[in-house]
Amino acid sequence: MDELARPTEWLLSNRWGSFAMGCFDRLPRRKYHSLLTVREPIQSECLNVVSEVIEELRPQTTSGVRPRLLDLDFGSGAGTVGRSCLVEVASRAHEVRWFYSFPWGDLERRLLLIDEPEGLRLTYNARFFEDVEIRLCPLFLVRPWHRLTSANPVLDGRLGEFAADQPEKDQALWKFKPYAGLSSFAILVHGQGQRPRFDQEGVWFRGLFYPQEEERGYPAREDLYSPGWFTVALSKGESEFSLGVFDLRDQAAPAPAPAPAPAEAQPPAMAVPTRAGRRAAQAGQPTLEAKLFESAGQYLMNHRSGLPGVVAGFPWFEVWARDTFVALPGLCYWNGQSQLVKQRRDFGLQLLESWGKVLLEKKDLSRGLRQVSPEAPVNATGFDVPLFYFRALQLLRSELPSVWRSHKDRFLRSAFALVKELFAGTWNPQLRVTNGAYRVLANPRPSGWMDAIVDGRPVTPRFGLAVDLQALFITALSWLLEESPGTADRRSMQDALETAAPQFSSIFTAENHPHLADAVDDVGDFSLRPNQLWALASPVALLTNRVRKSALQAVRDQLRVPMGLRTLSPFDPRYRGLYVGPQPARDQAYHQGTVWPWLLGIYAEALVQVHGTAEAQRDLNPSVQILCQQLESGPCFGHVSEIFDGDVPHAARGAPAQAWSVAELIRLRRMLNL
Repeated sequence: MDELARPTEWLLSNRWGSFAMGCFDRLPRRKYHSLLTVREPIQSECLNVVSEVIEELRPQTTSGVRPRLLDLDFGSGAGTVGRSCLVEVASRAHEVRWFYSFPWGDLERRLLLIDEPEGLRLTYNARFFEDVEIRLCPLFLVRPWHRLTSANPVLDGRLGEFAADQPEKDQALWKFKPYAGLSSFAILVHGQGQRPRFDQEGVWFRGLFYPQEEERGYPAREDLYSPGWFTVALSKGESEFSLGVFDLRDQAAPAPAPAPAPAEAQPPAMAVPTRAGRRAAQAGQPTLEAKLFESAGQYLMNHRSGLPGVVAGFPWFEVWARDTFVALPGLCYWNGQSQLVKQRRDFGLQLLESWGKVLLEKKDLSRGLRQVSPEAPVNATGFDVPLFYFRALQLLRSELPSVWRSHKDRFLRSAFALVKELFAGTWNPQLRVTNGAYRVLANPRPSGWMDAIVDGRPVTPRFGLAVDLQALFITALSWLLEESPGTADRRSMQDALETAAPQFSSIFTAENHPHLADAVDDVGDFSLRPNQLWALASPVALLTNRVRKSALQAVRDQLRVPMGLRTLSPFDPRYRGLYVGPQPARDQAYHQGTVWPWLLGIYAEALVQVHGTAEAQRDLNPSVQILCQQLESGPCFGHVSEIFDGDVPHAARGAPAQAWSVAELIRLRRMLNL
């Protein structure tokens, strides 16, 4: 079992952005590991509902053998009984399967997330050579996802049946309302030929230990609540039974069985390598393209208010505007005529239209967070957010030109309205757009995507003129003027472009620096960072070829590593090459040397602009191969990590599944035909 012993994580999500996540060996290592975390409960925070389910097997003729399939760590080390019986795991976008083997038979455990009513379903398929009783013990958390819970007298641990007479003789349905003010949950158990039995106990499992939380400097012990044990009696031979937990939210009881996913949406499972000889040659393994398509879909969600969005990363990030616009092209701009591809493109178009309205109509700039609804905080006021919205539209035009031609009028209306607000100074009071300068005034918030704050101050403030913001703004103006030459606002935009573009080089270059300034306020900050890549990649002639080549070479020499780009030169005294320690230490390193794989997308564009496509292919093919390998060998199966250490060996860090890491890998392969 060496292959399953490493703590590789799996991820499932549903259409609402709710998710399940854990390790393949089922040992909980984070406070976020659960079989159900609900994205939009009654309260504003995500709700971690069910940690796990203990299965205890009781064969009727094998005396004294009662293995439990879930191993837990209460601080003195985890058990090994369950993992010793686990022989294989298979994962795909909508399910995870575990395969167990015993002297008296085999058991398959299958986890799915259900959309309506929202919840989880565990289905078990058994093939036993003798009669076996299986006892199921769900472990509940029912707490906000970033916090931990302790045994408490407030929780109401009683279960009540929905009705005295069950609709099916082998089905039992209970209702659980642990706390006033939260949803009720339904627990639905199907037996095999007879009704499952429930023995109510109400027990707290105290002191579960999360080693990865301790490593990150957070509290690492938690108490789990179990209302009792559900017993299913199985006769020898083949049989099936299930347990489901559903968030009712004033809905009716769940249906007896989940609706099957469409056949086209069920590509073959991605099998985790296991001991030689066990299901070694599973037929019809999915292509890399299919794996990436599945992975991309797990970040797409619909808020119940109707707003589509992109979950920035799992397991602890929410929906943010900047991440949504950066990730959107890779996640949704797919070519092809299959129904699934068309649905993905339509989702992207709906997202662009909806978020254009959000940027114009739904701002709350006084707090920095706007509310789509009381349940869904969305950061839509970052200074670079309009610029990445414009960029998402530009990429739609270049990657899907026929789609752009069919829909561009409605998108351009939003874009021009947003530019008008930027020029008028009404979009953000800390932003000044005058004479073509996109200037961010000093304030408590960072100016762009390098947004870490420690002790109330930005780690990389970048106030004044930031090189990426200014380049993106000029590029957007040029594009908009090209797309709509007859616009009524053409004069002011043309004047801004004619002023800003010629001045760009003199503002951001200096004779004694081979690269561009990262930001210029009273003086220039010539820290070597990747933000200059948006200027090097711009189709607008902002720099001479000599300056472009010099700056790009500096980036290649000092920032480029196989997994992405460092955020600061290792020769800078502020450089931090390891993203480790408690949160303040990690935040200090976040943009001071840490490697971000999503930056390979704009790096590729700069390479193509300066040296051509062939050189970009030679440079980036090894990185594409490494990141594609991470889909199977990285921290989270099927996904790419948020960040990596700046120092060798560039260990994966941060969120194990990050939207823009996956999205830019997809776009990179598409852009360079790799």
